[in-house]
Amino acid sequence: MKKIIIGLLSLLILIIAVFSFLRSDHLSEDIALKNTIIETVENSSEVDFSTITDFDFDKMYILHPYTPVNRVLEEEGIKPSNDHFNIELFDDINMLAFVKGDTLVAFVELPRDICKAQFDKNIMKFNKEETKFNILQEEKTIVFE
Repeated sequence: MKKIIIGLLSLLILIIAVFSFLRSDHLSEDIALKNTIIETVENSSEVDFSTITDFDFDKMYILHPYTPVNRVLEEEGIKPSNDHFNIELFDDINMLAFVKGDTLVAFVELPRDICKAQFDKNIMKFNKEETKFNILQEEKTIVFE
């Protein structure tokens, strides 16, 4: 009986370790950055993503609601990290994705009322040097142009 319990516990530990390893590349939304963006929108006339981020990135992407994020990222040559993102399900958020090389390093999902973007496609792309944008103070909205 003792051998069975030890065997089952060992199997359980192995299963947990495998699932932890498989989920290790899962990327969570950068809530601290999201809060910084919202605070900047409330208090400033512009936002410069190259200075408010605490990580390095080459490009910033803006994706509109219902965008199949992984497919779009793969088309851009970027390795997706998550099975799905909230933006794929909701129409009241835009997603800002920050990429270094071919890797998604951070993302935030912002309410559309503070993230005004005119989309020709599912995606807008900016080099790091182009990530300074005006904020419409009256509307408290970032204008991505």
